[in-house]
Amino acid sequence: MAVIASIPSVSLTPGTRTLVANVPTGMVQVQFAVIRTLLVPSPTLNINWIVTISLDGGVNFIGLCSGANEGSNTDTAEVSQTHGLLRIQRDIDGLIFLGASIVPVGWTIVPGWEPTNANRQLKVVFTNNETAVLAAELRVT
Repeated sequence: MAVIASIPSVSLTPGTRTLVANVPTGMVQVQFAVIRTLLVPSPTLNINWIVTISLDGGVNFIGLCSGANEGSNTDTAEVSQTHGLLRIQRDIDGLIFLGASIVPVGWTIVPGWEPTNANRQLKVVFTNNETAVLAAELRVT
């Protein structure tokens, strides 16, 4: 996966941070990762995030996925979440599925959601509730 935005490993005080990046054409998956290799174990550390996508160059954002790591994984070096970037529609009945990374037979990509859309942007907003040494990466493939 290619890193398109990141925060280097640093001591982050409690608060909210935002990563925004353009999505290179051809990309069909996003992954947000919190790297905790230098983290001092803390059962009370909560890290929450939401990943959104814009199809119009950052004017409007639509929720894709969200996640959290709430203190229990103190022995994990990295916590990540992967999600597809495509919205597809079943040809037979119009059922829409958000979060695909492939297009099965009998489905088509909803207009604007194509991997060729050069106006796509991703935004991740993440929050930590206590000081911690963390890094974060927004990755695509």
